[in-house]
Amino acid sequence: GRSSAAQMLRVATSSAMHSSRRPVTPSSSTAREPSFVPGAIDRMMKVPDAASVAAARALERAIGRKAGGSTGTGLWSALRIVAEMVAAGRTGSVVTLLCDPGERYLDKYYSDAWLEEQGLDIEPYMKTLDIFLATGNWTD
Repeated sequence: GRSSAAQMLRVATSSAMHSSRRPVTPSSSTAREPSFVPGAIDRMMKVPDAASVAAARALERAIGRKAGGSTGTGLWSALRIVAEMVAAGRTGSVVTLLCDPGERYLDKYYSDAWLEEQGLDIEPYMKTLDIFLATGNWTD
């Protein structure tokens, strides 16, 4: 059977990698958005671009639905929180949204050639997700 972590993926929020190159997934402009209310946020995470893409691809493998970078970022963050909860023996609910369909990213996030051109290596992040979904253990 599937682990409870894998089941969470079915049930399964935005930050970006800060580097010298322009991020390819959603920017960290949320804090400048007029509707942004910092007091409503419990926690924010920085998620590398490659992790966002890996999570979007993992979602496709799990449920057959492509998603974009915003969804990948939210899913990576949600799964990290689930992993922390599992490790601490806590129970509860973690929710994220499927923000964006992935069909418009077929030539980007779903293209290995494009990822290589961008210098994005998603394999370490895919491995982290695979281990987590199989065992419930998060490895960095």
